[in-house]
Amino acid sequence: QADLYYKNSVGFEFNAESEEPYVYTCGLNLLKHAADNEETLLSGATFQLARKATEAEIAAGEYKILVTGRRTSEKVVYVEFYDNAALAGPKVNSVTTADGKAVIYGLESGDYYLVEVKAPDGYNLLTYPVPVTLNKSSHLENNPLKIANSNQFQLPSTGGMGTTIFTTSGM
Repeated sequence: QADLYYKNSVGFEFNAESEEPYVYTCGLNLLKHAADNEETLLSGATFQLARKATEAEIAAGEYKILVTGRRTSEKVVYVEFYDNAALAGPKVNSVTTADGKAVIYGLESGDYYLVEVKAPDGYNLLTYPVPVTLNKSSHLENNPLKIANSNQFQLPSTGGMGTTIFTTSGM
């Protein structure tokens, strides 16, 4: 809000006040579901949000490398946000789905990466982050970002004691 007082060249005084400003922030409405059935909503998925690092953040070394595809990566900064529409309480750096739903509030519009850091029990972690654009409607309940999770089998970790025995025997 601003108040402007000035006198022009003929001595006429002006007094102008602006209206109370509106501050708009953006958010994201998430809907996590099973890949084979959109009606199966998944709880327990935890997400973080990252944005591209600015030149100043890169120069200061205040960034992380995020693999964004098979052969691509991006210098990013993880952001904090609110998990409620009232923008009350402390900001958080992650959000976890409950009944398949989670919301993010209090960010400026723009491009971000949604990074799944914990998959729901029995489901696979997303391979790559999901690029998202926050705008004036991305937080609305009727405009969810639908994210599917697969519960296909995962390959077991290799190595361990079994290979040690064979290696030792071979030597």
